[in-house]
Amino acid sequence: MVELDDFLYDFHRFANETHNLKDKYEKLPPDVKQKIIDAAPESIKSPNELYHSVFTWLERIDKEMNVTDRD
Repeated sequence: MVELDDFLYDFHRFANETHNLKDKYEKLPPDVKQKIIDAAPESIKSPNELYHSVFTWLERIDKEMNVTDRD
């Protein structure tokens, strides 16, 4: 199913970007982190939370779709 493969490919790329975002956020000074959190939508408490949510969702999809290797 080409559409599913395309979706999963982009989802994996998105997940990797959330990982990069989380890592860059963690290197910021506390005052800048707070400004970023203050500007975030209410449903997102931090890039770390976003990262964990995305990877949990992706792991569930991979398990449901029997994805074993995305390299």
